Amino acid sequence: MNLIVLATATMRGESVILALRVAGSVSYTSGAVLGHILLRKRYGLLGFHQVGETFGRIAAAAALAGGCALAAVLVVQGRVEEPRVAAAVALSAGLTVGTAILLTACKVVGVPEIRHARTLLRL
Repeated sequence: MNLIVLATATMRGESVILALRVAGSVSYTSGAVLGHILLRKRYGLLGFHQVGETFGRIAAAAALAGGCALAAVLVVQGRVEEPRVAAAVALSAGLTVGTAILLTACKVVGVPEIRHARTLLRL
């Protein structure tokens, strides 16, 4: 929370938006780590090794999907003259490609939550 207050007090313009996103992420991550440490002291092992493995898998899948989505946006961005239509087309292309690649990559690398969701959706 202090990072968010510091970012809004010291930065101006568009850079404050990025700083707020980073500060929020850092706050959330540090809270999760601190919570894990405190819970582990109280209850013992929590199975964080599995969470770490899943995090690594989903991070790799997300990086691949993000790169492919960015490539799709860059490919279609200059093909339409009207700026608003071009933005809509680029957004649609990036969303479609990114989602497809993310789900496929999660299936390939074996993210357990994706398998569980697919099982639930088949019912």
